[in-house]
Amino acid sequence: MVGIGVAALVLLLGPWAWRTWQEDHFTQGKAKVFEASSAKLSLDLALCLMKHEPGKLALAISSENHYTDPARGLVVEIAAQGARRDVTAWLPQGAILQPGEAAQLTACATG
Repeated sequence: MVGIGVAALVLLLGPWAWRTWQEDHFTQGKAKVFEASSAKLSLDLALCLMKHEPGKLALAISSENHYTDPARGLVVEIAAQGARRDVTAWLPQGAILQPGEAAQLTACATG
């Protein structure tokens, strides 16, 4: 009976633990390069961030509310904070946002 309880607990907590580890892993060793607060809905922000145009963001969905550009090492997170959403971006230490990337992040968060 105890074994069944432990197995059930592992099955219930497994996805949460995996997501928590993965989300922390995304930003490990990276520097925050952008931070803004937005009144837009998460879906609207995600759709805006996922627009692929030359010289701008080239993001793909990595997990819920996490978008990455593996070629650049860029990670963008949308985090709900009540009625607002925080948009945060990280790059590897020493890297900077390209002008088109910064413009798209700003436009998505504020527009």
